[in-house]
Amino acid sequence: MYVIVQSGARQYKATKGDLIDVDRLDKEVGKTVKLDKVLLSCSGKKVEIGEPFIKKAFVTCEVVSHLRGPKTVFFMYKRRKSCKTKVGSRRDFTKLKVKDITIE
Repeated sequence: MYVIVQSGARQYKATKGDLIDVDRLDKEVGKTVKLDKVLLSCSGKKVEIGEPFIKKAFVTCEVVSHLRGPKTVFFMYKRRKSCKTKVGSRRDFTKLKVKDITIE
């Protein structure tokens, strides 16, 4: 059984026991998080699609750690001009472990 769940502006495929990296959440390590924006549920041959979300469905996760992703570098320039800009950024992540998937 797997579900497609939305956290923030991104969507993630999750099964029980998976580790997923979502955008930074303001939760302490070891706390539980309930993700209730379930878009799709698939168990065997039965597929349930939400409109836009499945009612009474949620995923219970545990916060494992907070981390930062790799650096992404942007380089912008204008030809024949003396205009160059190099900008880098790193995204903050929260690693979640999927404990349980509940669909009522």
